[in-house]
Amino acid sequence: MRRIRAAVTALAAGSALLAAPAVASAAPIVETTSLNETTLEIRYTNTSSSPATCGGLLHFFGSPLSWFGLPPAVIVPPNSTATQQVPYVIGGVHTVSWWCEVPGEPLHSGRLGPVAVGGLADVLVDGFNQATGS
Repeated sequence: MRRIRAAVTALAAGSALLAAPAVASAAPIVETTSLNETTLEIRYTNTSSSPATCGGLLHFFGSPLSWFGLPPAVIVPPNSTATQQVPYVIGGVHTVSWWCEVPGEPLHSGRLGPVAVGGLADVLVDGFNQATGS
């Protein structure tokens, strides 16, 4: 009987360890700002205690045609912010794909959109976001 109890206790302890939540990695915060009619700024905020390497691509009008930020990747210090600019952009409503690599964590990536570049596009996207509550 003691062997059965010991086996059940060991099994329960083992399954509890397997079910324990992993330490969650904090995903970076990524935001965009239209600097002028032809330049987009991507801002990366690293919430981890390790440096992150981040980069982004602007997709023209949501299409596969893309333009990368300059520099192509930025190093974001721990608990800090870094920016990347995407110059020579045609004003309009676009999307941005981004990635951040933090050592020891899975690759973080995502997509932002609609992203406005230029005065008229800013007005259109702001109106859309207000209408939809985004």
